[in-house]
Amino acid sequence: MSRKEKLLIADDDAAIRALLLELLKTRFDNIEVCENGKEACDMLKEQNYDLVLTDIMMPFVDGMGVLKEAKALYGDIIVLMMTGRATLDSAIESVNLGADGYITKPFNIRQILDTVDSHLERQGLKRENIRLQRQVEIDRDQLKKNLVEIAILYNFSKNLTYNFDIVEVYNNILESLSAAVENDFCSIYSLKRNLFTIKTSVKLDKNILHWLKTSVSEYMNKECGKSVNLDEMTFDINDDKNLKNVKEEVGTTFNFFLRVDNVDFGVLNVNRFSAKEFSENDKQFLTKLAEQSAEVFTQLRKVVESQKDKMERIIEDMPDGVIMYDMDEDSILYNFAADIIISDAGISSINKHELESLFEIRFEDFYNEIGKSDKTLIKELKLTDKNNKSIVLDAHVACLSAPDGMPQGVLMVLRDVTKEREIERLKSEFLSNVSHELRTPSAILKEFTAILKDEIAGPTTESQSEYLQIMSNNIDRLLRLIDNLLNMSRMEANMLRLRKIKFNPDAVFRNIVKEMNVRYEKSDMRIEEEIQDDMPEIYADPDALTQIVINCLDNSLKFSEQGSKVILRSEIKNSDIYIEIQDFGKGIPKKDLNKIFSRFYRVENKDEVRKEGSGLGLSIVKEFVNLHKGTIKVESDLNKGTTFFITIPINSDEELSEVKDGQENIDHR
Repeated sequence: MSRKEKLLIADDDAAIRALLLELLKTRFDNIEVCENGKEACDMLKEQNYDLVLTDIMMPFVDGMGVLKEAKALYGDIIVLMMTGRATLDSAIESVNLGADGYITKPFNIRQILDTVDSHLERQGLKRENIRLQRQVEIDRDQLKKNLVEIAILYNFSKNLTYNFDIVEVYNNILESLSAAVENDFCSIYSLKRNLFTIKTSVKLDKNILHWLKTSVSEYMNKECGKSVNLDEMTFDINDDKNLKNVKEEVGTTFNFFLRVDNVDFGVLNVNRFSAKEFSENDKQFLTKLAEQSAEVFTQLRKVVESQKDKMERIIEDMPDGVIMYDMDEDSILYNFAADIIISDAGISSINKHELESLFEIRFEDFYNEIGKSDKTLIKELKLTDKNNKSIVLDAHVACLSAPDGMPQGVLMVLRDVTKEREIERLKSEFLSNVSHELRTPSAILKEFTAILKDEIAGPTTESQSEYLQIMSNNIDRLLRLIDNLLNMSRMEANMLRLRKIKFNPDAVFRNIVKEMNVRYEKSDMRIEEEIQDDMPEIYADPDALTQIVINCLDNSLKFSEQGSKVILRSEIKNSDIYIEIQDFGKGIPKKDLNKIFSRFYRVENKDEVRKEGSGLGLSIVKEFVNLHKGTIKVESDLNKGTTFFITIPINSDEELSEVKDGQENIDHR
């Protein structure tokens, strides 16, 4: 099956163009050709290409000009230089200036196809990773937005319905009643909540409370045939504490239904210990009060129903599963997406017990811990569906609270991320396999290059020594990239581990500076040491510490001007080793500061030649710091420089840090 990437071939030799066109047509549908560098630059400005094959020696504009134009226009475009033996030096120079590789003439057909394929595969992986990272950020922002919007809607409807505002309405009714009608205690019984709201001028004992339950229950059964279990009726006062035994019986009582649209929602109850009957005026007032209250409740009900309808429509239309648990009513509200997700997981009904088992939490504990703050519990759930296939859910759980801070329920948002996790697993597996396969031939190349460079196999000319040094430098660069990819794969598989020993960090820092200064000198730069003398031994992983510092120093080298300096500071404070790496380079824009530790993320500058690197170094630094339970932060000013601040505990947990029992030691150097 033909591939869809778009290729551009630029060569002034018609035979070469025809050969490449016929060769690449066997795998690619979209190929264009041009006969000089100027034409190639014009075509690049008009269209976006994935890969450019350009000859170095061309009229009007040479291959170097095409390279610069392509990289300036498109950040991730692949440029492969074609060269004859006579222009090999120019090809090597082009690679140092940003070209992705070069192909020598005469061509090896298999080499051309494999080279083009491998570069496009790597380009595709990078693009897919960037797309996935951006999509994850968009999805999480949308989840957070949806969570806040639903919580606001839910709290608003709850407040109007029966928690905060409704209690105020009840209290206002009872206050008005007591001001107009003489009584010893009065109450409103909510049928929906099985709860009495009581206003009393005396302390009531248990016998009176039991009598109140019986009186209201009998009234409801007599008037409309409603039957209520007395044990389920509750009070908004504590009937076990500070209750007075009045040793009296209720002499006169009056009950009246509260109705909205001919639907009973409560019972108004007024009582006297004396036998004095309620007058007709009292009864008329109570009837009028009930009617006026019904009007208030009717308006409240309309508002509540409107908000509930809006909330339910929003929830039902959401692609994510939404579940809300109401602790007051012990009821569950969920949308169609949640029903599908839960059903696929083999759960037949959504109830409190099933939700607590699914999320491995008790709602009461959740209210006490998370409910007191604005925090959200985020969990990854791994379930098995009815077909015995794995399901991965990204679950966000938040506590719903009333304006007075009392918990009202739990809101859960579920997203099925099974496919995303599988893509991540396949990507990591591919990178790991490729990296392992590349490491052995790269190591062999390094050994034989060293043999040639050291003239073990015979003397070399000055030019040959220079070429061998370039080869050695690029092999070292390739090995660093392979190590970074391997470490990233281990990080994603939770297999990266530390091997802690006691050692003197001073010696480690000195060796790092000695090694890095060799690379720094090529850019006329230097590292200044401000390292505490006579440092005590620390308990950490020396290889990980070395990689942390080297990766930060390498980052400073890439983004600093020739001739500048970088300062490495370190000292022991309290129970931590403090490390600072300060450069005076171009700095990092504020919008990029919180992203530089993300995998494959690179700060781009269209005005500059693309810097070498995979975008993995700083993410690996952060992972090693986290494994040590340390901290890392960065401060930067544009055109002034960047400083990394790192702290690592010096004596934390004197046990080998490992992820799984029985795993083999993994070398992360």
